[in-house]
Amino acid sequence: MQRKPLAWQERMLIIIEQKNKIPKNWKLSMPDFESHYDEMGLIEDDQEENSASKFWEEE
Repeated sequence: MQRKPLAWQERMLIIIEQKNKIPKNWKLSMPDFESHYDEMGLIEDDQEENSASKFWEEE
């Protein structure tokens, strides 16, 4: 726990002290880290995520 941020450590200690359990269906939700790119105009609307091209030719 020493390498974790202080806020994380404090939260974990509160959870442990209160004997709370994390629900089994709990999932970590991450914020959208790329939303500011869209505001700056760096993400194009017509760009598809799965549009990667192959870098080799199949025979």
